[in-house]
Amino acid sequence: MADDAGAAAAAQDANAAAQAGTAAGGQAPDWLGSLPPDLKGLAEAKGWRDPAHALQGYQGLEKLLGADRAGRTVVLPKDGDEAAKDAFFGRIGRPETAEGYELAKRDGVDPDFGGKAAAVMHRAGLTKDQAGALAEWFTAEQAAAQAGVDDAFARRSEAEMQELTAEWGEGAHARMETARRYAKVAGFDGAELDAIERAIGTKAMLSRFDAAGKALMEDRPPAGSGGAEPATPAAATGRLQAMLADPAKVEALMNKGHPGHAAAVAEKARLDGVIAGVPAS
Repeated sequence: MADDAGAAAAAQDANAAAQAGTAAGGQAPDWLGSLPPDLKGLAEAKGWRDPAHALQGYQGLEKLLGADRAGRTVVLPKDGDEAAKDAFFGRIGRPETAEGYELAKRDGVDPDFGGKAAAVMHRAGLTKDQAGALAEWFTAEQAAAQAGVDDAFARRSEAEMQELTAEWGEGAHARMETARRYAKVAGFDGAELDAIERAIGTKAMLSRFDAAGKALMEDRPPAGSGGAEPATPAAATGRLQAMLADPAKVEALMNKGHPGHAAAVAEKARLDGVIAGVPAS
């Protein structure tokens, strides 16, 4: 601005000299001749025809960088000048610290991820609005991706369920109940069951739970444990009552197609024998 002001002042002096010469009745002198060498070179480079033309250029510059824009201009930093770069980022709206982005307060943003992302954004010089827009986009993309994963899992689970039901045939309902009861006895909560099902698939999970539940339902004592069978009619009566109160065991006892039917019948026969005082064979 100082150079341009000097050029304008010199142009005004030159213009006054030219006007004075003209008023005296002579030819207008070469206005460039009255300028210092550096300003003369500037005027020639700019192509200013006369002082008025130079002043018009100054007037346009003043409109571009006038008082209404004071304090709002920035200087692009040179490569490698980290101090200038930090100053530039601050002028365009980067928070003083990464925490200033407040990403952790946004819905759907994991606090740990938000902290790491904010550090990268701060190094890159993003403004708070830019960081917010990027975080909003990422959160939406992440939600859409998870929705796609959930949809694919639901469709795969339904297909496996239909396949398993067809394989198990008439005993499907009872075996599903056996698997459900095993999951309950094992103490799995909803989140754990979901994790297992997603990891190995619906068919594999239910098949394994059914096998484990069947083993529990058969209630066979481990080899060499001894004393597992009730020794008195009263103990056998209690065991039989518990058996008949268990819907899964009743299903196995009554349904000849149930995979645990033979074991349930044999167990009831043993208990009936103890209650009747018939020695075990």
